[in-house]
Amino acid sequence: MQHGLSVRDIFIILFCWSVAVLIGEIPTGVYADRFGAKCSFITDPVLRIASIVLLFFASETWMFFVCSFINGFSVTFYSGADEAFIYESLIRE
Repeated sequence: MQHGLSVRDIFIILFCWSVAVLIGEIPTGVYADRFGAKCSFITDPVLRIASIVLLFFASETWMFFVCSFINGFSVTFYSGADEAFIYESLIRE
């Protein structure tokens, strides 16, 4: 709210995060299957850092929306890859 965001804007920011998670689950699962869980684990923090850097420079409301979307999308790189990584490590033993 210190940046001039209204309650409506904050709701939209949280909604952008939820939509990004919803949209990103399938494509990031395909990404993890194709390139491996370890690569997916590395992609998550890279996108998260990018969203945080964008947050430092955010001066307009649409920048907060994009930051939230990127942050939500980055979560999906980790969400399915952790189960796949555990499953793959159980098969090897």
